[in-house]
Amino acid sequence: MRGLRRFRRFGLRGLQPDRQQLAHPLLEAARQSNWSVREPEWTMLLDVERELTQRPRARIALLVGDRASPLGQMITRAFPQTDLHRFEFLAKQSELHVDLAAFGPYDLIIDDTRRVARRLRVFGNSWYHLKPGGAYVVRDVRAKPWPNDRRSYDNVIWPYAVELINRRGEPPADESDWRVRDERRRAESLGRVVLGEEHLILENRVTGYAKLREHEFNALIMKRADDRAELIMTKPPVGFDSRATLEPAELYDTDDRFARHYDVPELSIRRYRDVTLLPAGIALQGNLILPETFRHNQFRRLKHRRLIDLSPLFATVADADAGARLHGRYFFLDIEWREHFGHFTTEQLPRLWAWPQLKAELPDLKVVLSLQRGHSKPGQWQLDVLAAAGVAAEEVVPIFGPTQVEELIGATPMSSLPNYIHPEIEQLWRRVGDRLAAGGPAGSYPDKIFVTRAPDNRLRECHNREQVEHRFRRAGFEIVRPELHPMAEQVRMFRAATVVAGFGGSGMFNLLFRTEPATVIIIRPRSYTSVNEYLISSVLGNSVHLIDSVPDLDHPDGGWSYDAFRSGFTFDFDREGRDLDRVLADL
Repeated sequence: MRGLRRFRRFGLRGLQPDRQQLAHPLLEAARQSNWSVREPEWTMLLDVERELTQRPRARIALLVGDRASPLGQMITRAFPQTDLHRFEFLAKQSELHVDLAAFGPYDLIIDDTRRVARRLRVFGNSWYHLKPGGAYVVRDVRAKPWPNDRRSYDNVIWPYAVELINRRGEPPADESDWRVRDERRRAESLGRVVLGEEHLILENRVTGYAKLREHEFNALIMKRADDRAELIMTKPPVGFDSRATLEPAELYDTDDRFARHYDVPELSIRRYRDVTLLPAGIALQGNLILPETFRHNQFRRLKHRRLIDLSPLFATVADADAGARLHGRYFFLDIEWREHFGHFTTEQLPRLWAWPQLKAELPDLKVVLSLQRGHSKPGQWQLDVLAAAGVAAEEVVPIFGPTQVEELIGATPMSSLPNYIHPEIEQLWRRVGDRLAAGGPAGSYPDKIFVTRAPDNRLRECHNREQVEHRFRRAGFEIVRPELHPMAEQVRMFRAATVVAGFGGSGMFNLLFRTEPATVIIIRPRSYTSVNEYLISSVLGNSVHLIDSVPDLDHPDGGWSYDAFRSGFTFDFDREGRDLDRVLADL
């Protein structure tokens, strides 16, 4: 046996001391466990021991397979103050993510398996569960046993580590492929790299927060079983058929955003303790991003424009240091797009189904949200709708920067575009609409209205807006801009009309306050992919006529573009005008 053996390191170079020359607690634990340790495995134990000596109270995730080694027992014997958790390497991706998130973040994650085939996938999904400075240890990177003078590393994890090493320092690029972006983020997160005779250690340099879906967080609550989070109540899943009719009907077959049937997921009310809120609807608790952060909570990849996305399962933030603190209980009503009528009615209002019950049980409960820069309080229209939903103006507490909240309560929204809408949301709309309408004048309102846009509004601008308005005016419609009227009048106006037409977008969303089905005509560029008007109509039973125009900028083939989504358009009276004439003639 040699007294010294040099081994390869990237970012760190060192020597392996002879195990007989120095006292090492992990080596001693190996001897006591009667583990038949081969010569190269001593190197791995020495490196793990070095990591643990630097942090004797380390939190460790040990990934184990069907051939468990005594490594976990050895670590707890040598370093009894460590907090070691064992997880099944072969668990499903979502289950392993929830398990790791429940007890993370970790100082060490140790892959104590020889499952080469799944190793890279598990590494990618586990990497950001490490703390900054934390180490990911792969105990065995051999492709097969080799003699002392020859090494043969597996063709998965080590080549991938080399690729990450080579990509460190690459200049940033505007890359539309999220896979490429994820790899660049991971390369930049990679710190120290150690390659031993049979093991590999990779150091993480980034603070990652685990994204969790509604059902995943509920499972996490059950696993942690402590007071950091509590599941207060749930509404069971429900399925229902859309009550809307749609023209052109072929959209049912060509665009899956127009659903004939909705499977609504379970709705939950959760209580959290010690949460950090960031403006624009981000809620963090320790290493977790709370599910209330994500407005598209059914999307395959959870995203938020204020988060720095790291991977499908993780994101980070620029600044999470809370400079303010709120004591007491608060209902979370913040969103990504603040003080916007369309987002308020379709994303914030659908959470308030939980408010009456919560307020009755917790009289001191208040609402917390953030505002646009320069604003000190919500707009009057927003306060009017909140008051109609049972939230008094003095119960609305704005935040203006990262804020620590003592107790936060969140509720799954009753709708999430475009995936689902709960049929019971109609009760909420009716209750809020009735209270709003009660404050409006009882005068006469037009039977047919066309909802137009402000002349200076460049969002999805109709370049020949005046000609479109003229066409509807000739058909007996009154041209209206709802935002110029108090909320009470807006509700009465939309309830009185039997035909509601207009440019697609938030100006049409007062439809949700109607009490009877209506005929709805929507003029829009085909690049406007939102289907809120149809989602609302699926509950209320409206007859929806979509008339699409060619946008100035269309989405790329097989992709989606924010600029295209906002693109202006010109209504072609010779093309889609024929469809409009037919619809108007049938009224």
